[in-house]
Amino acid sequence: MKKLILFLLLGGILGVAILLPILLIDSKPAVIRVEEVKPETLRQSRKLVKEILKTLDSNSEHREISLDSTQASGLLAIASRTFPFLSLRLNQIDRDWLVTGTLRLGSMGAYVNTRTYLAAGNISLDDTTTEIGGLEFSNRFLLETGIAMVNSLNSNNTNINPEHLYRAIELRDSKLRVEAHPSLNYSELKNNLKQSANQAIKHATLNQDYSNQISHYLKLLNKLTGYLQGLSGNSLSLFDLAQPLYVEASTSPNGDPADIENKYALLALVYFAGDYPIQRLITSAYAPRIAEPPANNKLLIRGRRDLTLHFLYSAALEMLASDEISFNIGELKEISDTARGGSGFSFVDLMADRAGIYFARTSTASAEVAFRLQQNVKQTSSEDDFFPDISYLPEGLNAEELEQTIGNTKSKRYQQIVKDIDGRIARLSIYRQ
Repeated sequence: MKKLILFLLLGGILGVAILLPILLIDSKPAVIRVEEVKPETLRQSRKLVKEILKTLDSNSEHREISLDSTQASGLLAIASRTFPFLSLRLNQIDRDWLVTGTLRLGSMGAYVNTRTYLAAGNISLDDTTTEIGGLEFSNRFLLETGIAMVNSLNSNNTNINPEHLYRAIELRDSKLRVEAHPSLNYSELKNNLKQSANQAIKHATLNQDYSNQISHYLKLLNKLTGYLQGLSGNSLSLFDLAQPLYVEASTSPNGDPADIENKYALLALVYFAGDYPIQRLITSAYAPRIAEPPANNKLLIRGRRDLTLHFLYSAALEMLASDEISFNIGELKEISDTARGGSGFSFVDLMADRAGIYFARTSTASAEVAFRLQQNVKQTSSEDDFFPDISYLPEGLNAEELEQTIGNTKSKRYQQIVKDIDGRIARLSIYRQ
């Protein structure tokens, strides 16, 4: 009898494991096109997020978050643009909202589609559902499951209580209103989410600790900076340090293959030459025990600090994620700069984004490709070998100028400029075959 029960139990588990992918995964995306992100959309969304955070952080007993369908659509469009594997769309049907999402599963031609219908009036998570593929789940269940996952990653003893997040949700007059629970401690919630995010990054990078290896290259960078600045007395190019750093990597000081040594060296360079947020990213993901303090330097690319940060952030994100995500985050930043008060859309900045992605990808592609890069770097003599010419690339375009001269990010002219940028990068001597 016991064997029969065990057999049935294992059969049930196996059946669920087989059926779930069939029920959850679709062969076609539910969302094919998403809303174009415009400068004004980014400006308004940034303002909205600031207002929401200010409301949550206040001491008021009554804290209410409110957004209309246009604002909600803007936030979904920005998320879709930032993460190319995710497409989100909001449709207003009379007074109700339908939120549709598509998650692309790699290049397999498989998708997970979701649909959440919010009817006008008071909204109860117990009575509303979300369809995921061919299955339907209570929104209460999904919220509690998500919070349980966050809590499991949190090392603090103060877990998030789903009952203390909100007091009421309603959809009226085309506006979604969420009243925060009186006992919601936003500072505590924010800290818990940060803790969980850090743990998630560590799990995503398989808890790799490269502290010792990265410290080896940081010590070399400190020595090089002191020596080179003593000789020139001027600001240094980022590549004044990258060249000797990769020469050192070619000697395999940690005994690892070329692609792994390049990864250590590049992480050290990103940490050494970046700003505080990027240093936090490196320590959280790869090097929690770094003892070597970063030098207070202003390493430049083409005489500009902003290009250095674009290059480094994109290189770091490429090592953590896909190149599409790295590029799209930089692209959204440039779109944002076309709005009032921004520095304007810059294709030179986008070149730095693309160059950082390309350098990181080539550095770590495989042992063979990484070794070839090391040998090419040994032959370099100037910044021109590492970074393309920035001539004739438009900069400082406001929203109107961008629309009139270039069009949106899907326009033929825009794609031609991006193709030109990629061609300039690919022709650099460090990437010769």
